[in-house]
Amino acid sequence: MKNSHNTILRFWAKTSDNLLDPARQNAYHPLICHMIDVACVAQIMWRDVLPKVTKQRLVKPFELENDFDRAGRIIAFLAGLHDLGKCSPPFALRGKFRSEKEQTRRLCSLYMDTECDCDAVDAWKVPHGYVTALTLPDILVDKYGFPFSFAQQLAESIGGHHGVFAASSDFDRIDSFPVGESLGGPAWDRSRKELVAELLDLVGATLEGLEFNTKALDKSTSLVFAGFVSVADWIGSNTDHFKCRIENSTETFDLDLSDYVGSSKRFAAGAINDLGWNNWPKNTDIRQFDELFSFGSGKRDLQQKAIDIAQTVNGPGIFVVEALMGEGKTETAMYLADHLNASLGTRGIYFALPTQATSDQMFGRVSAFLRNRFEESGAFVNLMLQHGHASLSDEFSENVKNFRRIRNVYADSENFNEKHSNIGAAEWFTYRRRGLLAPFGVGTIDQILLAALQTKHVFVRLFGLAHKTVIIDEVHAYDAYMSTLLGRLLEWLGALGSPVIILSATLPKHRRTELIKSYLKGLGQKFGRDELPISTGEADVYPRISLAFAGMGQRQFRIAGLKTAAQNTRTIKLEFHDEVAFLEELKAKLAGGGCVAIICNTVRRAQRLYDLLKENDFFHDKASDDGPRLDLLHSRFRLKDRQLREKRALLRFGKRGSTVPFTEGNNKVDRPVKRPDMAVLISTQIIEQSLDLDFDLIISDLAPADLLLQRAGRLQRHQQETRPPAFVDAETGEHIPSLWILRPPLDENGGIKVSENKRDAGQPDLGDSGLIYDRHVLL
Repeated sequence: MKNSHNTILRFWAKTSDNLLDPARQNAYHPLICHMIDVACVAQIMWRDVLPKVTKQRLVKPFELENDFDRAGRIIAFLAGLHDLGKCSPPFALRGKFRSEKEQTRRLCSLYMDTECDCDAVDAWKVPHGYVTALTLPDILVDKYGFPFSFAQQLAESIGGHHGVFAASSDFDRIDSFPVGESLGGPAWDRSRKELVAELLDLVGATLEGLEFNTKALDKSTSLVFAGFVSVADWIGSNTDHFKCRIENSTETFDLDLSDYVGSSKRFAAGAINDLGWNNWPKNTDIRQFDELFSFGSGKRDLQQKAIDIAQTVNGPGIFVVEALMGEGKTETAMYLADHLNASLGTRGIYFALPTQATSDQMFGRVSAFLRNRFEESGAFVNLMLQHGHASLSDEFSENVKNFRRIRNVYADSENFNEKHSNIGAAEWFTYRRRGLLAPFGVGTIDQILLAALQTKHVFVRLFGLAHKTVIIDEVHAYDAYMSTLLGRLLEWLGALGSPVIILSATLPKHRRTELIKSYLKGLGQKFGRDELPISTGEADVYPRISLAFAGMGQRQFRIAGLKTAAQNTRTIKLEFHDEVAFLEELKAKLAGGGCVAIICNTVRRAQRLYDLLKENDFFHDKASDDGPRLDLLHSRFRLKDRQLREKRALLRFGKRGSTVPFTEGNNKVDRPVKRPDMAVLISTQIIEQSLDLDFDLIISDLAPADLLLQRAGRLQRHQQETRPPAFVDAETGEHIPSLWILRPPLDENGGIKVSENKRDAGQPDLGDSGLIYDRHVLL
């Protein structure tokens, strides 16, 4: 070896796993090289990826707000220290080199003061990340003048890059082992210090004269930094871009680390480009509402008030938008999110919804919005669909293919659909725990609720959400457990500086107050146990936009007097029908045609009702669109069949003039919505929220009042040129929206029958509905 770095080059970080190639079986990547790789990735991410607000958060602990370049080098240096703990006997002596045992003994003699028999503690008992967290503080304090508590907190964030922070009990366990077999003796200490000094010099960072703001290194900043380090390590460990530098550990080799830094920077730049991290839309320009959306009927009052509010916001905050179904809440939220990203310097949007079905439909709407938003800029838009079956979504799979085509992975680039050329899904982000790192995402609420739980790599999720605008739709749909998690998540989002937009049509006053209060706590505002963040003297109004943001103090700014669009102001006819007799009444109603949804509270109930209606000859014929007169949709179908049925529902009952994407062979076809003359869809709650469907009549199982309102939101939702005669008043010509509620069986006195079930003896018999919703609410 022709190098002055003889000792530290013998510490390894990774080895070749190519057992079939004898020439590569002894290849390894020196630890210092891997540390350089991660530092170079961190530097490029600092320069090209992180938004300014994130940089401002990370430089504040070092009082370097006026020197981002120096701060970036320091942050990169610290990120590169993540694997310092690999310079310890448990990791270094694992026998990973595919040579004789004597090779490991020879390496061991380089590290320790005496000959070693290689009886180091098993590596899993002394994780190298914990060793980093344990040994790094003393080096930063003794050699570079860091305050101890500051250095300790940094080391904890850096050492947790494998997903879990070391606890005091972990340090006690490591200390219980002989030092020579866990942390190593003085020679190991010297080598770790040499690794730190070498990396500092190679990265070009300077630590002299630093001023430390210990208060600025709070929990949220520490977690953002921990997430940043983990992501840089994931990218820097990509073997397609960072291969083992030493071909054969048993032979002498020559390696100039200064030259390697230049190579590593090129590898890092290639990785950032190929994995889809660069060229993200920066959102530096503010767009007007009319530029983002083109509505022939003009803006709704809700949307105009949102435009007015947006001009007043100068910091991260929470918006609670309450308005009727069909009032344009989705467009309002997307406009606010885009405006906040542009004006505050934040970047990205995550749109959270209650179900996979609503997520799939919203994915198409958000994709169309982003395509229009960034079409002129030519920027690549990385949009992810995030839920348990996202990989089986045809539209999302097409986005993954689009990214490959954009990166010229496909040879048949001439077949590329230019309509979708700026929308793609970088495949690197589709793997576990990575989805929230993409700038734009649509998915189920659980994907972000995981950021409020003590899960592995929770700080990576928080890093992905930091300074990203989060839209949470149908917030009323979550139960007590999820609502508790949501409150905790809102605290974190407030602390992370992430604006939040909450949408609901039916949100109780106390729930709205709890949500706003949770977010304000994250912003640092304190409340007494019963103290409210609002002025109790203000009158309640509906519809409304409520907001609170940094700098407003402990008050809620309310927008009163929102006007509901004329087409959304209507009277709904509410009728109770008997479960047994309603079928004949329904057939009579549909004699002249019509589209009906029957919403059941359980899958079992939907299946039974479907079987009952299917026996009737009235539903055997096909509808005018060649589709079935009677259809069924619930969550227990095979995913492929469920997706097909969801698209069929959108195709038949969706908005006139819109299209629904279908896959035919290898081609994607947009089919126009075609409404049948008469059809009945039996479904569960999956159509009660967010799905843009329109029915002439809704028939519902008994449900809580707010959910009945949601279901009624699919009732004559769109402007139709004509409605079947049975749904139009003969004298006035006005449409008659009707909601039928199927009441439980009644006894001879007209009261609800008492349950004969032993468990519920003496209780009202509410059937399956009583198993889903609280009995007292249904009563």
